[in-house]
Amino acid sequence: YQLINGKPKKVDCKFILKKGFVSFSIGKYDKSINLIIDPVLIFASYNGSPSDNFGMTATYDENGNLYTGGTIFGANYPITAGVYDPLGNFSTVNPSGGSGPGYGVSDVFISKYEPNGTSLLYSTYLGGGNDIGGTETVNSLICDSLGNLHLFGNTSSSDFPISVSAYQDTLMGGTYQQ
Repeated sequence: YQLINGKPKKVDCKFILKKGFVSFSIGKYDKSINLIIDPVLIFASYNGSPSDNFGMTATYDENGNLYTGGTIFGANYPITAGVYDPLGNFSTVNPSGGSGPGYGVSDVFISKYEPNGTSLLYSTYLGGGNDIGGTETVNSLICDSLGNLHLFGNTSSSDFPISVSAYQDTLMGGTYQQ
């Protein structure tokens, strides 16, 4: 943006990644006035567990709360009280003799943060299966105007928790996909 007569005027700008370097592509602007390229960092944080986990998607709601979702391959992801499934697929010893889930076993994690990042509002696992099978991934999160969080992804777990209407649609030959 540029400050013109004390007021910010937007200038089109986008990041470009070329050969490992980040640069900018800038739209038309008045070259006699300082150009300000100043992305605002609201907050930065990290979360995770000693096992592998991958952040896959994020969204925000009308109040500015941030939601993150991804795939988790083991226990000890930070969760808050009142969660759906605190142990998920990771509650027993792997029958192959190892200590932990079988190869490829995963659940989804969902976390919600305050708009300024000062507080983790909730964090949980979501999934089905058991310690030798069942994989879940979340590919997209959308928060509607009522504050409902919608998750879109896939599962190989026959016991993944679904709504009654989705189950009835499956029984009636609908095209429901988990």
